[in-house]
Amino acid sequence: ESRARELGIEVLPLPELLSRSDAITVHTPSTPETIGLIGAHNLAVLKRGVLLVNAARGVIFDEQALLEGLESGVIGAWRSTSTPRSHPQAPSSSGWCATRRWLPLPI
Repeated sequence: ESRARELGIEVLPLPELLSRSDAITVHTPSTPETIGLIGAHNLAVLKRGVLLVNAARGVIFDEQALLEGLESGVIGAWRSTSTPRSHPQAPSSSGWCATRRWLPLPI
């Protein structure tokens, strides 16, 4: 944290960082500490219409909370390099495709 201050970087608690952001990219390994890191408690503080990009493993996100955020419009769009665990084939009848806000990215 002292090095960040030396570089003029403001270090914030995750909920505050999320609440200030218009676009968020997530790049973290899957560890016991990061599983479910982005869940309902953190999604509740997002700005309405935020762009959320997942470059991490799917387990970082609470899928149900993520889907609810997409359906409600709190999350304007979600791009991901992986498909949701609960819908690995992402069938068109699933809630994921019905939101029209989920934009899968090829790996």
